[in-house]
Amino acid sequence: MLRHPIFRATALILMAWLVTGCSLVASLSPTATPEPTATATATPSPTATPTATPTPSPTPTPIPLRADVTLSGGQARQGHTTVVRVVTNRPAQVSGVLGESPLNFVSRDGLEHIALLGVHALADLAPQSLELDIIGDEGQELTLGTVLHVAAGDFEYESITFTPEVGALLDPAISQPELLRVTEIYATFSPEIRWEG
Repeated sequence: MLRHPIFRATALILMAWLVTGCSLVASLSPTATPEPTATATATPSPTATPTATPTPSPTPTPIPLRADVTLSGGQARQGHTTVVRVVTNRPAQVSGVLGESPLNFVSRDGLEHIALLGVHALADLAPQSLELDIIGDEGQELTLGTVLHVAAGDFEYESITFTPEVGALLDPAISQPELLRVTEIYATFSPEIRWEG
């Protein structure tokens, strides 16, 4: 057997340990296999990318609406037709009134506007108001007003003697229906230009 005291002591310690260790091993219950645990992973959050803010460009101020008005011959005359010409610096629509009579303007390009003003042969020589309303395509409005003086017509006069039968044609009961019919015809207006020049 073991003759050396160190070997004996070592053998005793080893035996004691084995006996004690075996009882410890026998008393331990088996453990379950550990489940993997979820690890929290950080979800990347979107980060704002700096973008340049555009510098607002200034809105240009539209050019003011202007108009030049001329009358053919410089004035209106009894029994004559006068051309009222309005030239605008921007495309526009023009309407007008002379006294209580409307002026209808036509235009080929939106810049030059023309109305024909027929002055009755027996029109009063009193001043009449002429008002023009001009509306630009951008919505700008311009109102012009002036006084128009009707000049006396340069008519030659001749005295005519009617027989009673011909004089009866001047009766208002006969002339009034004709006047109403002619007025109705001349009251129609179309902006379509049907002439050259």
